[in-house]
This record gives sequence, C-alpha cells and structure tokens, in this order.
Amino acid sequence: MSWAWQAESDDFKEATTAAWLRATEHATVTGGRLQVTPDDITINSTSSSSLYHSEEGSKVTTRSTFQVKRQGVDGFGLQAPRCLSCTSESGSNIVISSYSPDGNYFAAITSRKGASADAEDTYELIVTERGTSTSSYLSLSAQKRHGPVCSSSQFGALSWSPDCSKLVYVAEAKHPKSKSYFPSSVGSGSESKDDTAVAGDEYLYRDNWGEQLTSFHHTVPVVVQWRSNEQSVFVPDGLPENFSYGQPVWGADSSSIVCVGWKEESVRLGLIYCTQRPSALFCLDRLENGQCTSIGDVDSKSVRGPFFSPNYEYLMFYEQNARGPHHACSALIKVNWETRERSVVVPVVDTSSGNDFAGIFKWDMGQLRSWSSDGLTVYFDTQWRTAQAIVSVYLPSGEMRRLSPETMVGCWTLLDIVDDVLLASYSNPATPTRLAVLFANQADHQWQFITEAASLPVDYQVLDLMPETSDTDPASTIPFQATLYSPQSTEESAKRSPLPLIVMPHGGPHSAFSASYVASIAASTLLGFATVAVNYRGSSGFGQDSIMSLLGRIGTNDVADVQMAACRALDELPCDSSKVFVHGGSHGGFLAAHAIGQFPSFYQGACMRNPVIDISGMYGVTDIPDWTLVEAGLADDPAALPTADVLSRMLKCSPVVTVNQVQAATLVLIGEKDARVPPSQGHRYISLLKSRGVKARLLSYPKDCHPLSSVKTQADCFVNMMVWFHQSLS
Repeated sequence: MSWAWQAESDDFKEATTAAWLRATEHATVTGGRLQVTPDDITINSTSSSSLYHSEEGSKVTTRSTFQVKRQGVDGFGLQAPRCLSCTSESGSNIVISSYSPDGNYFAAITSRKGASADAEDTYELIVTERGTSTSSYLSLSAQKRHGPVCSSSQFGALSWSPDCSKLVYVAEAKHPKSKSYFPSSVGSGSESKDDTAVAGDEYLYRDNWGEQLTSFHHTVPVVVQWRSNEQSVFVPDGLPENFSYGQPVWGADSSSIVCVGWKEESVRLGLIYCTQRPSALFCLDRLENGQCTSIGDVDSKSVRGPFFSPNYEYLMFYEQNARGPHHACSALIKVNWETRERSVVVPVVDTSSGNDFAGIFKWDMGQLRSWSSDGLTVYFDTQWRTAQAIVSVYLPSGEMRRLSPETMVGCWTLLDIVDDVLLASYSNPATPTRLAVLFANQADHQWQFITEAASLPVDYQVLDLMPETSDTDPASTIPFQATLYSPQSTEESAKRSPLPLIVMPHGGPHSAFSASYVASIAASTLLGFATVAVNYRGSSGFGQDSIMSLLGRIGTNDVADVQMAACRALDELPCDSSKVFVHGGSHGGFLAAHAIGQFPSFYQGACMRNPVIDISGMYGVTDIPDWTLVEAGLADDPAALPTADVLSRMLKCSPVVTVNQVQAATLVLIGEKDARVPPSQGHRYISLLKSRGVKARLLSYPKDCHPLSSVKTQADCFVNMMVWFHQSLS
C-alpha cells in the first residue's frame, strides 16, 4: 500500500480535499460556563466549526448544555454526561456573546450589514433565558450612542454585572457626521439637515489600531441595562479622552467598572498580537457621576486582563514592560482594592532550567472567574515551553502548581471555575478539543473528560534542542524545542516509502506552537507527510531571556534553529532527505524564505503566507513600524527618520538578500487586506524569483487580511499548498 502523496495528480487533489474535511469535521470548543451544586454539574459550552458548501464558506456556532451527575463519598466522581440542549447556527451574525455568571442567561450582540456600501451596520442585543424561549431584544443602533461594536478579544468581551442587570461591551465612539462643502443639490432640500455635521470632514482620515482593527480609532465602554422595564444604553463619562478602552470588568456593586486604556500616541500602532503597547487601568467608581482613577504607569508599562477576587478585595492583572518586543513575559499583579496598594504575585521569569516554570505568556485577557472559593488561590493558563498549561498560585505563600499533567502533551485552556471545580478544554496533535473537569480539592488532581473527540492516526513527540556553542553569542546557551508529527506507526507503514518532511516555523517571532491540534498539520499527516514545528529561540514560553536573545539576530539564530530542527527530524523519523519542504506565515514566511536562500539544495519546495521579505521596505508601510526596528536590534524612535545605516541593517537580516541562491519551487499566499505585512512584499518576491527562472506561483485573496483565516481561504490555502508540494515531488 502506498502513501497518498504517491498518487497521481487528480487522485492526490481528491485525497487532499478529503483529508482537510476529515481534519476539520470536529467542532473547536470556544468557551464554557459552569453551574455547580452538591448533586450535579451543568456546563454551558460554545463551539465553532466550518461549512464549505456556500460560495464563501461559513462558520457554525453551536451552543450545548451538558449535565453531569456527581457520585462518590466526596462527590468527586462523575457519571456519563447528559446533553440537555444543543442548538447550531450557520453563518451566525453574532458579534460577541457570553453567559451570565449564574448561567441562567445567554447574551449576544448581533449585526446586520447596511443596505448600501455607505450605510452603517446595525446592532441588536438579544438576551435569552436558559431553558425557555423567552428573549429580550434591544436595538443598540437605534440608541445612536456609538459606532461599530468590537468583536476582537483584544478589546474584551461582553461582561455581565454581578447582579446580572447590566452588561458592558466595547465599541467605537460616536463621531460627528460630516458633509461636503458642496451639497449635491443645493436648495433642493436634499442636503443634510443635521446642524452638527462638519463641513469639509467628508474625507477626514482617522488613525486606527491597525491589522484587523482598522474600523477602530477611539474605543469606549458601553453600558446597557437590558431588562425590558428599564432598558437604556450609555457611554460612561469621566474617562480621559486620549485613550482607547477595552477589557471592561465590573466592580462589586454593579455600578463601577475597570477597563484597560491604551494610550493614543501621536500615531496609533497595530494593537492585535502586540501586548506591549503603553496602557494603564482606569476605574470608574460610580458610573453615574464619572469619578475616574487610574492604576499603572502608562509611559513604561503595558497591562491587560483585569479580574477581581470573589469578595472584590483584590484586583489582579497582567503587566509587562511597554514597547520593545511585541510579546514578552508578564508579571501577575495584585492590587488591594481599598488601599490601592500593589504587589507582585508572579514576577517576570528571565530563565529556568529543565521543564520548570518559565514565566507567564498569555495573549488573551484570561478568565473573570479565576479563583478558589476561599479567595486564596488564583488560576490561569500560560504557554509553558511547547505546551499550554493550567497553573495555580496560592497567594499567602506564592506557591505555584502545574495542574495540567506534564505527561499529557498538548494545549490546556482554562474556561471557568466555580466552587473549586475547574472547566478546561484540551487538545493534542492527534485529538481536537475536548471539555474536561477537575476538582481542585481532590488530592490526586485527576482531570475527567466530559466530551470526547475521535483521534486521528498521528504520532507526535517533543524534541529538546540546544544550539551550537558559541563564545561570541550568549544566546547559544538558550534551549529550544520542536514537535514532530508523523503518520501513526504500524507494521504496514513500516513497509512504505520514506516520508516527505514539512518544516514549519511559527510567526511572531515571539509566539509559539503549543502542541495543540492543528487541522492543517493533521490533514497533511493523513496524506503521508511528516512535519516538524519549531519553537526556535525567541519563542514565548521559554523565559524572558529567550525573547530578548533574538533581537538583532533575526535571520541568523532563528534560521539556524529551524535548520537544526529539520536535520534532527530527518534523524528521528523515516523521512526522505530529498523530499523536504518548508512552510510558514508572517515571520514564519520570513524564515521559510531564509531557509530556501541559505540552504538552497536542502529544500525542494516552499509555501509562504504573507511573508516578510524585505524589512527595510516594510518599515514605512506596516501598521507596526516599531517591529522592524526592534527585531533588527535598533532603537525604537517613532520620530526618527531612517538613515542609510538603519535601512542597511534591516536589509542585511532580510531574506531578499539571498534570492539569487533560491532553487526551491515557491508558492506565496497573500491576503490583500493585510495591514501587518504589506502584500507588496510577497508580490515583489515572486517577481524576483520568476525573473531568475525559479518556479514560482502567487495566490491572491482579495478579502483576507494577515491570518488568511476565512473559511474558504483556509481550505484553499491548504489544498493548494499540498498540491504544490506534490507537484514538486513529481
């Protein structure tokens, strides 16, 4: 029996489509909420899956309610779960949603496109009572209090007040209407009757927060009282005007909120994937009278993810240095809410040995319910080398414990905690996400799975790697890791031909693979390809020293690590060294381009998604010009003009300088609405390759931005990549 990649072209295309559908058929858990009694546990969960039958494809959102009976002397045992309800919605127009703290209500803000290209979207709040068909509706757009509603987790969630009478969300502030100096029909009565409309501002450009946030210039928290007898919508007064706000949480009395404020500097820089933007916490102590205080040094620090202790005695949040690398190790900060005295609960970790805790690396704002019932232990998830782990911190002593088992390689995400019961999702390279429950008071800390997911025939292992020793490079003492994926080993597979290998570095560069379920890797494994996913030096989850070690060394250290991992994979797996490919996006595309330029005879083909090709050419176009300076090891000065030396150093570490050596057949995938990496980078690279006689192809996705994440685009990218590699094998 042969591998799928050994099939003829048409058969391989059919097999690739089938592999993608199989790898994506299981829904991904996106959220969960607990209700706990002495007799049972009720779980409200949300999940997402994809449909491909329509022209654009669509997401399916599923809401499920499970009930699990408790058993045993201590109630730590669980019977098989019973599904109480399950509803799915295709092509959902839900912008943002959440369950109430008591689990009795589900709130969702929905949107509808305007009737014309110039018309604004309309928004509606729908609150549904669990177990009934009773819903409350409120047109938010009719209130005319704000602009577009933020759906990005960067700005936060739809947050319930403790008494469940109010909600707070984040939206673009309402801006004055504009009109032309020359109405289309003067004197006809068709010109605007709005006296507040500003003449001449019809084409005013408003700076925005960049990639995926181009609709947002100045964001504000919006409070809504949703019950039908007292419905109202308002933007609280008292917040300083030169900040954009997000991640709001409620105070104890349901009449105060705390939110993050990002400083609106002279030029707004991209915010998504950038946890280092200058910011502070702002506290509106009374919504009705606009009393506002701030916490944090907005000029030197960046904060995110505020959450209160159960008795509202403490406010916790994550903090890191402002500016510098776009993601770094964070400290966990505790503020006594009465005295406003602050203390560090978990400090920044510079380095660690073995598999010890290496610091907090979180992208999201975390969970609002993150505490033990006695208010003495706080829980969170974090990147922990090549895994995502759930951690507890006992505040009186600072003792930390890893609650997710080290033996279960994969990605654990904390969803909720109630009465010392933890709800989490878990996936690994072979198995999509499942829901699991842990009783924190149980001595042996055994996770119990509530839902199941069929595993695919994928073998995997995490490799520990060390760079070559160098007396001139202190970063040579910093370890890194890689994850190997391969078709499940059987007696039959041992008789087959050696495997082709895909080398896959992540983007960022300060992000990481967490040994989670990745549909594209799982699908390529079904086709008989092996993959090595590389967490090179500079990846998150390995301590602050690892992050800092890459600055000024991109194009060198990260490339060397990727190549070392590729060679190690050839030693560990039955792979064919003449069938090696490289695939990456953004900075991963940067590394893919470097790989085929620095090691031209090693790689047979390459696929790059929105790759960084020439940093000097990216500087004046990207939404994060500071990235080009920081990663090249240069001073970040937004007011400085680039000198010839600065541009030369940027160019020197860019893969475009090795384009003359490239031999590998290269496929480039471009999202034409990408504000992070200019599409011109990939277009120019293809032109350079073709002019040198290298086989090259470019696919342009006009409606996609940096992640190339729309339903049909994801599928098309995967199939085209695998077909490209298959053609290169031929």
